[in-house]
Amino acid sequence: VEQVKETYGLPDSTFQIIRERLQINACAIKKININTADAKELGCHPYIGRNIGNAIVRFREQHGPYNTIENLKQIVLITPEIFQKIVHYLAVQ
Repeated sequence: VEQVKETYGLPDSTFQIIRERLQINACAIKKININTADAKELGCHPYIGRNIGNAIVRFREQHGPYNTIENLKQIVLITPEIFQKIVHYLAVQ
């Protein structure tokens, strides 16, 4: 729900009005498998982008498949703030 606040052009006053009516359906979130996704697929995600998408793929190529999502924290470009935003959209399979 907090991510809705980041919508371009949405005033905070409007967000505060609609906030209580917003619901998240976690089942509807399509997760990206970081062990099979290519840089283009990862880069299309708004919180990942091209640079981080490339870094995720390069890290996987250098170190082998990811065992957990937590492995992403080893990538310099992925700050704790970015990790918290992207963790809900990624999977290790």
